[in-house]
Amino acid sequence: MYLTDITIGQSLLYSIVAIAGVFLILLIIVLCVNILSLIKYRDTNAPKAEAPAPAVSNPGSVDPALVEADDDMMAAVLVASIDFYNETRQNARCVSVKQIN
Repeated sequence: MYLTDITIGQSLLYSIVAIAGVFLILLIIVLCVNILSLIKYRDTNAPKAEAPAPAVSNPGSVDPALVEADDDMMAAVLVASIDFYNETRQNARCVSVKQIN
């Protein structure tokens, strides 16, 4: 079979099969990573803590102070809340933010 013997239909079929193969391999990698993360973070010796009560808030209202806050302050609050969650495995609720010079 020479290079000129392949039709457009065959080349499209080969392309679709190759793309499907790549996505199948990516799906297998994602599943393996998820399984490994579940195995890594499963803590069988830790005591079971009660789930904290969900915060009651009005989703339609936005605090004007948070709207006017600058990007660095919001980034600092997000980093602090992520760090708190990683340390304690409990949800955090930001009550106030104050900039320190």
